[in-house]
Amino acid sequence: MKKFRKAYHSKNRNYRCLVPYKTIEAAVYGDEEAIREIVKHYGSYILRLAGKEHYTSDGKIFYIVDKTKADIMQISLMESIPKFNSVH
Repeated sequence: MKKFRKAYHSKNRNYRCLVPYKTIEAAVYGDEEAIREIVKHYGSYILRLAGKEHYTSDGKIFYIVDKTKADIMQISLMESIPKFNSVH
C-alpha cells in the first residue's frame, strides 16, 4: 500500500504523487494503517497551511507552525475519510 503513483497535470506541467485507490478504499472502510498513510501523505501540506511567516528584527524570514491549527486540519482530514462516498 505504500507505493504512490505520479499523475501528470498538463495545466501546470508538473508531477505530484497520488494516494493509491486501494489505500483510499481501505481507509474508507476503517483500516487504521491506511488512514495513517493518507494523513502522512498530506502531512507536509497541512504543516505548510498551518505555518505563519515571521520576521526577525534584522529582516530575516522564518516560519512557525501553529500546532493547534495543524492538529485541527489533521483531525478534519481523518474525520472526512470515512465520508468519502465514491468507494462503493
